[in-house]
Amino acid sequence: MNGDLIITSILFIVSGLPFLACGYLIAIEKKTSIIAGWDENNFNDPESYARVFGWTAILCGLFLAGSAYIYSANVISIYVFIGTIVMAVIVQLLAAGYCSKRYGT
Repeated sequence: MNGDLIITSILFIVSGLPFLACGYLIAIEKKTSIIAGWDENNFNDPESYARVFGWTAILCGLFLAGSAYIYSANVISIYVFIGTIVMAVIVQLLAAGYCSKRYGT
């Protein structure tokens, strides 16, 4: 049982926590400077961009945290877990593209 908790903790720290932390900083604290290449002058509505982009990161982080827990319970394989990480990154990239089209100049 302790081994499962350690595995879950490590997987959460490596995969879910960065998404949650960045999402919190961007959506809640409005720290848009951590977004690579961010220039507020390039967007019509930087507040909305930060809100959508940040909350998408938070949701991806929660999804990865759940996936880490499910993986540690031996319900899914390591390949499926790696797939969830890739999927979360793709969703975040799609959110960035959507936000640039929707809120960009």
